[in-house]
Amino acid sequence: YDVIISIQVLEHLEKPEKALIEMARVLKNDGMIFLTTNFLYPRHGEPYDYFRFTFDGLISICARAGLEVTSITPHGGFPAMCAQFFHELPLYFRNFIIFGDSHPSFSQKPRKQRVPFLIMMVIPIFIFNFVTQFLALLLHSLDFLDKTSRYTLGYSLVLGKVDGNPGETIKNEN
Repeated sequence: YDVIISIQVLEHLEKPEKALIEMARVLKNDGMIFLTTNFLYPRHGEPYDYFRFTFDGLISICARAGLEVTSITPHGGFPAMCAQFFHELPLYFRNFIIFGDSHPSFSQKPRKQRVPFLIMMVIPIFIFNFVTQFLALLLHSLDFLDKTSRYTLGYSLVLGKVDGNPGETIKNEN
């Protein structure tokens, strides 16, 4: 293949290194892989959410798969990370009110005794949702202030096959 695109998949694989090795195998010598994955991000897609990847961990796992990282870019910094959590807060509280659990299973049914409480909470939940989404938007707009992106939601990588020079410098695009 000339190009392989993997968007937010790696963290959902039990053996991500095996997937990277297969990508390297089917990639043409001058081909490119564009890959994104999570670092500081809430659990999702359960029960198939296995890993979070650090900057250095991604470089290491790619190198072991025979791939070189030509660029790695963080997905936001500390404000973006905080914004993501503000964005998730209404869901957390809504689930607690409906199910009695902030993270219910797919088979869990709403608790009937909580219906009157839910009806009473519709307007406060709406206001809470509005406020938290506004805060998330505000935090996203401040993300440019974080120059280190130490606390990032994840990374985008551009990869190529190792061509006899696996020690080439990694370009960090902050």
